[in-house]
Amino acid sequence: MSPLELEHIHQYLMSLDNWTLHDLYLYCQAMPFYQHEHMIALSTLALNICKRYYQTIDWGFSPIYMLLNNTILLCLDENDQANAQNKRTRRPF
Repeated sequence: MSPLELEHIHQYLMSLDNWTLHDLYLYCQAMPFYQHEHMIALSTLALNICKRYYQTIDWGFSPIYMLLNNTILLCLDENDQANAQNKRTRRPF
């Protein structure tokens, strides 16, 4: 993904008042391209937004599950055990 494409995605996500499940899925696909610090901040924001979906989550395939999983894996890739542990044990809901 080019920096320009990532910037367009970032601007789009930050312009939203509320994210839909499709927006969460878009972010999950873009996560690996963000700088680690930005990914942590956006993942925290996205997890807080997910609160409204908690009662209707399809855990078989869920962008929320994907968000948590990708965040933890990317933290571990960056040797960021503190944030990986925080996302693993913290219930965002």
